[in-house]
Amino acid sequence: MKIFVSYSRRDAGDFANQTQRHLSSFNYDVFTDVEDIKAGEVWNNTIEENISSCDIFVVIVTYGALHSSHVEKEVLQAQKENKKIIPCFFKNINPNKIKWGLEKIQGLEFTNEYQLARDLYSKIDIEINILSDKDTESNIKTTSKTVEEIKTDAPTTTIKS
Repeated sequence: MKIFVSYSRRDAGDFANQTQRHLSSFNYDVFTDVEDIKAGEVWNNTIEENISSCDIFVVIVTYGALHSSHVEKEVLQAQKENKKIIPCFFKNINPNKIKWGLEKIQGLEFTNEYQLARDLYSKIDIEINILSDKDTESNIKTTSKTVEEIKTDAPTTTIKS
């Protein structure tokens, strides 16, 4: 499971770092920011590629994030690519100031980095179980046959030696 965490580098670094440490301890592949970009890589390309390849897009919504053109670009790309988005709203954010349609998406509210990490892990665990159930249901539908299909199957013959 690959998780992309979008946040404002100005006021949410502690939230992102704790989230990355906590989720990584459960063996999730978590991409947070420029610390994950190696020397010589093009920053925009790496960000875009990681958003495209993530399973879940997490956005930490703080005052700084709502004013960040980088966070806006990341959120809009995730929306364009129909990524599963989990908005995490810092407690002091005025609901009327939330942008990019994030106020319409069920997310979570948090007061500190530890609560964010714990609650986000629980939310992601629920999402993974939902995705897993949908995959199982899809596999059952594609492998099961109707009674009519079974009746018309050609009988198999066994060769005896």
